[in-house]
Amino acid sequence: MGYFVVVSFLYYSRDFPKSQSTIVEIFVKMDKNLCTTDKPLKELIKQHGYTQKSFATALKKHVSAVTAYIAGKKSPTIAVVADMCRLLDESPKTVMKSLGIDVSGIPDDHIDDQ
Repeated sequence: MGYFVVVSFLYYSRDFPKSQSTIVEIFVKMDKNLCTTDKPLKELIKQHGYTQKSFATALKKHVSAVTAYIAGKKSPTIAVVADMCRLLDESPKTVMKSLGIDVSGIPDDHIDDQ
């Protein structure tokens, strides 16, 4: 059985100064039995040399929160997802996939040549 998660993030447009932003909410359908990546969060954590406990400490979260994220029982806030990306040196799409979030239709990041 699926359920919905709301992911909020700041969206900056070239048409607006960085001080002006729009909060964008994406409703992403999740399925507990479907992971959309070959590397679920538990594997990414291990791949980057963390235990669940050390990863939780680095995130400044209780290990039970990380365990709940891995099990799909709890969804991290977008701020926690951003921290996960930094700690794991992975893109938001990769981390979101590892959490079982369907990221189809979400564009990849592009670096503008300036």
